[in-house]
Amino acid sequence: FMSSVDKEKMNEIFSGLDRDSVVGILMHPSPDPDCLGSAAGMSVLIKEIYGLNSKIFHFGEVSHPQNKSLKNVLHIMLEDGNDFDPKNCAATILVDTDLQSSGFKSETFTKVDVRLDHHAMDRNNGSNLTDVRPIGATCSIIWDYLREFEVSLEEYSDAATAMVIGIKTDTLDFTSSNTSKLDMEAFRGLLPFVDKISLAKVTKYPLPKMVFEIEAKAYKNKEIINTTLVSFVGDVTAHNRDIIPTIADRFSRMDGISTAVILGVIDNHVIASVRSDDARVDVNDLCVNTFGKSHAGGKEGSGGARFPLGAAYELLGDKEIKEKVKEEVVSQLKLRIFEELGEHKEEL
Repeated sequence: FMSSVDKEKMNEIFSGLDRDSVVGILMHPSPDPDCLGSAAGMSVLIKEIYGLNSKIFHFGEVSHPQNKSLKNVLHIMLEDGNDFDPKNCAATILVDTDLQSSGFKSETFTKVDVRLDHHAMDRNNGSNLTDVRPIGATCSIIWDYLREFEVSLEEYSDAATAMVIGIKTDTLDFTSSNTSKLDMEAFRGLLPFVDKISLAKVTKYPLPKMVFEIEAKAYKNKEIINTTLVSFVGDVTAHNRDIIPTIADRFSRMDGISTAVILGVIDNHVIASVRSDDARVDVNDLCVNTFGKSHAGGKEGSGGARFPLGAAYELLGDKEIKEKVKEEVVSQLKLRIFEELGEHKEEL
């Protein structure tokens, strides 16, 4: 639970700020429900306790159908990360990520005031207040802060609904091994303030036609060994990047499949999304060992990678040669994936 020391630090950071000042809330480039819900919850706390306005910044694009629905239905206003200027923010809060992964770190911006996260990353962010807990969702930490500061969400159903969805998705419906007592308490504590109609709209989010077109290609190109499925969907536009994890989610639920890996190419990088409900598969190890620590990572049940095709590939002018190089790289990555899971194949 939130310590008295952290509560004092919050007051030290925000109590003396001018009421006309703005607090910058920073997220990672592809904010998921837990990240979006955490940012929305912190906006409420900053407003209710300190009377301060906030702006939520991130690089990248919210393109996953569910994340897009959550942002739109629950009226979460986001600012382009390129418009972030630390000089225009009286204080900064980082949620659900570390500074380097957020994309905001630069020579002139090397620390935030507050970092709240549930990912135990090694990088030092140098924040005045760092609260990183190995639990299911960052939204649960935000709820703990709201509770300790006695903030009511009676008039903030959008934020409460976003946080409920964030906890539900990041704990895999409370089935992940890092689901904690706090996650369950936060979920129960938020439920009375949830807008049920909005919740239904977000959880039953519409899928664009492009999902099914790319999914058909993924199904056609699939390779299955025992309970592992790997497929390559070819080139995907940056706008449609979140279709890759969407397909990975769907294919992991295919009868007889426990691990699904979907690969695609975006901007000269192989993008991978991994989903697994096999208790013997360490998704983080699978991602790191296949794509390299600097290009990949994961948590229980899900992971991803952004693997560069290389400077030489970018210099190639002949499209046919580029296509062959790309196919060979993807082919080798597929082999690595199956090899990494090889110890499981004989047991299945």
